[in-house]
Amino acid sequence: MQQILNGKGTAVQKQLIGTWKITAFEDRKDEHDPNSEWTYPYGKNPKGYLVYDNTGHVMIQIMKTPHSPPFASGDDEKPNAEEMKNAFTGYVAYFGTYTVDAAKSVVIHHVEGSLKPSFIGTDQPRPFVLVGDRLIIGDRKTWRRVLERVK
Repeated sequence: MQQILNGKGTAVQKQLIGTWKITAFEDRKDEHDPNSEWTYPYGKNPKGYLVYDNTGHVMIQIMKTPHSPPFASGDDEKPNAEEMKNAFTGYVAYFGTYTVDAAKSVVIHHVEGSLKPSFIGTDQPRPFVLVGDRLIIGDRKTWRRVLERVK
């Protein structure tokens, strides 16, 4: 029987609790070819954090580097179409709750709110490997997110 835990779980769940700084956000150019080159949708040095708290909540925000310049209008509420597109595609953010399937080494993000509307109300399973203060989320063959614990 698989064990799915929420907020207060086992040793695995407790090891995930904390703030994690993103150090790599990588996808294979061809997701069907595990030998294709890695791409960096948020740049080679993305900025952002993922937070798992002890109440079972998750928050993630990642920004592309280099980041978009300020809008030409000087007003954050008045971007032109290209500026708006760049701002939207250069940032990922969502929040919700999470559960852990310790037997499968999968954390499931239950998305309540997101910059991307298609994520809202979905469950996002994330395979993970946790070694000390390093967390790798992804299948590690076609996509991976590497994070370091903030101390």
